[in-house]
Amino acid sequence: MGTLLMCCLGLLVGLLMGATVRHAGLFVFEHAAFSVALSVACHGYVVNFKRCSSSADIPGYCVLLITSFAVACLVVIIGRISMQMQLAVLHHYGFFGGLGVASVLCWQVCVSIFLHEDERKHFLGLCGPGGEALDLARCTHSGSANAECKWESFVIFARWIITWQWWHDCTFIPADKPHASAMPPHGGAIKIYNQSLKQIKVCVYSSADMLCWLPYGGIAGRHVGFIHAEESYTFLLPHEPPGHPSNCYTLKVFQPCIFDLELACYRGACGSQCLAFVDIEGMVQLARPHMMSVLQLQHKSCNALPESSEDALPESSKDEDTPVSMDGDESINPAPKGSCPWSPASNGSSLTRCSSAGSLLPEGSHELQPLCRLPASPTRPTRMDEIVVHNRSTQEIRALLFRLNDYSCIVPLVGKLIFCGDVILPETERRFVPKDGAEEFTLKLYSVGPSARELTYFTVTRGREYTFCGSLVA
Repeated sequence: MGTLLMCCLGLLVGLLMGATVRHAGLFVFEHAAFSVALSVACHGYVVNFKRCSSSADIPGYCVLLITSFAVACLVVIIGRISMQMQLAVLHHYGFFGGLGVASVLCWQVCVSIFLHEDERKHFLGLCGPGGEALDLARCTHSGSANAECKWESFVIFARWIITWQWWHDCTFIPADKPHASAMPPHGGAIKIYNQSLKQIKVCVYSSADMLCWLPYGGIAGRHVGFIHAEESYTFLLPHEPPGHPSNCYTLKVFQPCIFDLELACYRGACGSQCLAFVDIEGMVQLARPHMMSVLQLQHKSCNALPESSEDALPESSKDEDTPVSMDGDESINPAPKGSCPWSPASNGSSLTRCSSAGSLLPEGSHELQPLCRLPASPTRPTRMDEIVVHNRSTQEIRALLFRLNDYSCIVPLVGKLIFCGDVILPETERRFVPKDGAEEFTLKLYSVGPSARELTYFTVTRGREYTFCGSLVA
């Protein structure tokens, strides 16, 4: 049904273009094309920078400018070609009408292939007031509809267009500004819990908008919200009379980018409900930072050791500092000369404190290099300014780091743009130390090879470790 409506819309636009070229002339047609492109650029500026949910994405706006004027130039070229062909009236309108339908079909195919994620990878469903999971019978909803329901939806959609209810829905402004507080939603609100590591974009649509063309409150309005990882957001809803179609809403979750990628959808949402977005695919897992535990363990171990004089130590250990490493069983062991200071030792040994150097040395140890002279080890604890990504899968991956509010993701902060080098091998890791002063970033993982593609994206924070395990969805 949606494809049929889009084809009808493309046919009408094509016939309008043909009529303009045929009766108004090529000069008026060219001016109209560039005027539409200029209008798109002006409205795009307002949407990107001036509205309450604007993304302020400068590269994305530049892409919009280039695309709009490129399409205008293409339309002008098509108009000139049609005038040179000197087609008959019927053939002329058939040419533009068929061109409009073909353009819409190509767009639909591109959207279905590139702008829709596998529905098995993510889930958007009902949850408890605190984000807790509900039983399956309460959180599932029917996503299929028979022919009668589809025609009923089409009638509601046509009435929504003809009565200009869409204009009322797009210009609606709630009395209060939505927020991400932890209070439970009242009768006129819907709360969304983001229980994933991804930053998402959520749009609320009227149930009468079967094609989900315009979000409630307009594009980048107050019913379009960006929800950070592991946070929540509350949408305030209008108060409509009982039985009104706008009492039910359709919610869609997108990956923010130049052309938003749809991740999940929930139809029939009502006020006072709580919904949770879950990443079922589970490609990336978060390892909580263990820096404090390491420091506390070192402090406890140092306090438990007896003080020893400098004369009690071997001569080879008086002049140089000694690095120590952590075993899996939380014991502290020295690192031999030339080895990694944080690699596990094969056997444990007792430690004594060197009061002058302030370092720990095993009894009877040989000459050891200072800790600062040894190369960093993959197994050392994470520093507060680092972001660590472990590859526990069987495939090679590439990782690119972007700013959190960079939704176009064209130029990375860390990583190479070309598809060579910069690879994280299986059972290895990579440590990012971005020079940007922010605490949170967006990390994108890509496959390696001729058919490289984006595997996943997620929000990373300094001082944390993340493990890539591969997809759980076949």
